[in-house]
Amino acid sequence: MVYLIVGRPGSGRKTLSGILAEGKLRVADDINARVSDVDLYIAEPEEVDELALRYPDVSFVVVYLSADEDIRRKRLVRDNICTKAEFDSIERGIAGNYDSFEDRLNKNKLYTGVFPDNVVGSYFCSNSENKEALYEAAYTLLASFSSHKNMVSILSRMQAIPQDRNPLEWKDDKIVVWQENEKGEPQKSLASIDMFSDMLLGDKEGFYRVFTSLLETGFIS
Repeated sequence: MVYLIVGRPGSGRKTLSGILAEGKLRVADDINARVSDVDLYIAEPEEVDELALRYPDVSFVVVYLSADEDIRRKRLVRDNICTKAEFDSIERGIAGNYDSFEDRLNKNKLYTGVFPDNVVGSYFCSNSENKEALYEAAYTLLASFSSHKNMVSILSRMQAIPQDRNPLEWKDDKIVVWQENEKGEPQKSLASIDMFSDMLLGDKEGFYRVFTSLLETGFIS
């Protein structure tokens, strides 16, 4: 799983990524950095789809930071990043792009497929007051990241279980997944370990079923 931090100028992207870096996440502000070396990208709206399509076997979570325009302007002017006039010019130039992206995020809450399938979730954080909100967000994100990595580790080791005792069906290094299509019919697909980890963490019944089987096989105790 890789986080994508998105937000308008002055929303706190660099601050949050710095906090997460202190939590040992590997941060990149260049989307050309190899995904195998990165846990978190600082990204622009148009780069979300680009990264997801470039790495279809990696699951991505959008972390969207918002803050009032006046507050963002004051932050950037205070830090000598730009003048008020420069901020207003930048804001006008990016407004349409960010408005459209926020609309897509809101639609994605309804699982309408507005992002590639491997954009598996989104996390919203309002950063209009102080850094406390960012530290709360960082705590949540680090905990989720840790859970995901633990799940990936378990699933990776499960590949060694003989197929006749394995609670999962494998095809090479992918896991066979059965889901209903739009007509309610069962449909077979393949999921990477990274993608399946997110699916399992969001499916209590599936999680219970898999781990009950692991207990029965003696793989975990």
